[in-house]
Amino acid sequence: ALFKKHFGLLIRAEENKYHALHYAAVQDIFFIYVPKGVQVESPIHLQKKGAGMQQVLVFAEPLSKVIVLAEETALPSENTGYASTFVEAFVQENAEVTYMFLQNHSQETQLHIQKKAQVAKDGRMNWIEAYFGSSYTKSAVTATLEEDGATATNTTIFFGDKSQKFDIMSRTIQRGRHTF
Repeated sequence: ALFKKHFGLLIRAEENKYHALHYAAVQDIFFIYVPKGVQVESPIHLQKKGAGMQQVLVFAEPLSKVIVLAEETALPSENTGYASTFVEAFVQENAEVTYMFLQNHSQETQLHIQKKAQVAKDGRMNWIEAYFGSSYTKSAVTATLEEDGATATNTTIFFGDKSQKFDIMSRTIQRGRHTF
């Protein structure tokens, strides 16, 4: 019921044609649920090889903490073409989510990334991203600080060579008071 209620809530299919394509063809869906007060000791490691559509939904209940390490790679001999990854994170009161993303696709891959977080009172969302591969990467990362004391950070690095193109956007929407 929790998954059904939140899947596709932050990133909607009707927003644009890329979102519609993603939801029509998504192949891998991961649901990470962290119960109230649970502090996950080791990072949750997700690996994706080759192109394709993937979606991750993270739901961290109050006072919980989790680190997710997501790696995407594709060699020229592997499945290449168009790839998209969507991440939706719901960070409840006093919870902390760190989402680390490492992308090293082949030069034959075009990549579309959407990540959105909704952060409650005194919650914390940490986005850490590293982009190395693909011919074209379009990435949009958003954290909406819904309630007082919510915090978000976004650290992004990218290295390109030759004709690689990176279109990277990061934004924080501060709705609550005393947010950072």
